[in-house]
Amino acid sequence: MRGISTKYAKEILAGLGCVRETRRQRKRKRHSSIRKEYKRVLDCSLQYGYSLPRYHRTIPPLPLDSYLYIYTYTYSYIIIMKNQLALLALATQATAFPTLAGRAGEIVGGESVKIEDFPYQVDLRVQDNANCGGTIISGRYVVTAGHCALNYKVEDLSIRVGSTNNGEGTSYKVKNKYVHPKYTSSGYSYDAAILEFDPPIQFTDTVKAIGLADTEPAVGTDTVVSGWGSTTDGNPSYPTELQAVHVPIFDHDTCSKDYGSSPPITADMICAGFAEGGKDSCGGDSGGPLVAGGKLVGIVSFGEGCAEANYPGVYSSVAASEIRSFIKQTTGL
Repeated sequence: MRGISTKYAKEILAGLGCVRETRRQRKRKRHSSIRKEYKRVLDCSLQYGYSLPRYHRTIPPLPLDSYLYIYTYTYSYIIIMKNQLALLALATQATAFPTLAGRAGEIVGGESVKIEDFPYQVDLRVQDNANCGGTIISGRYVVTAGHCALNYKVEDLSIRVGSTNNGEGTSYKVKNKYVHPKYTSSGYSYDAAILEFDPPIQFTDTVKAIGLADTEPAVGTDTVVSGWGSTTDGNPSYPTELQAVHVPIFDHDTCSKDYGSSPPITADMICAGFAEGGKDSCGGDSGGPLVAGGKLVGIVSFGEGCAEANYPGVYSSVAASEIRSFIKQTTGL
């Protein structure tokens, strides 16, 4: 899920005396509260109404007690990821802040499209709440992002297929999930997962599989990314109709320099977008398809804000050796 603007995040962190900003995934935004038991861990806490790390594009609707991760970046503050809502806390000074209304995310700069043109697109749901996207690669398997599956119970996962409208179409329960063995919730590399279905997904004119790319597309190649996110940057609502936008493959070295080392743009990632910004995937699009030449080339993963200049969207590369081998070993495809 993508986050608030870089400028706004920096202002918040600077006000706290923090030395590092974080980025987040592109899942849908949800909201939770801090429970009293965590008071013993922290001297104080700041609750954000958006998720961190701000690169990632998803937030799972898990119970508050589901999990807790603590990352210590400096001696002055820690970040707790709870229900994929991050709480930034100073360990040495008790300070209270009001909840901030974070922005969700969207396909930015795109347009409404019909499922007939994107029959491989799925709406991945948690307890029947929209959460991520995904891509049909066979009747038995759907590809999505690792962060869309890692911390969920299989019995809570389902997909909807075959409809332009979010929340409609045929529903299928997930039988098994397989997250890339090298993916962790504290990182960004190898952000891929496979969902298995039995009985299999039934193909129709609006439900079809897409092939997998064996090679990465060249810089400048036109790609299309699709999903159900809000259509205006900063708008917390989501459209009913499927959205899509065309973005070119971005030079890997330039993308790496733009993002720096937090996190690094690694060999299993590809970037797509415009240097000037304006068009991009975003929150609610995590796990969805990036397609070129009729093949799946990428999985929506993370980004700095949404459609910001010099920060193209970052995708897990389907053709990257360790992601492609994971898919083949899991599915046989």
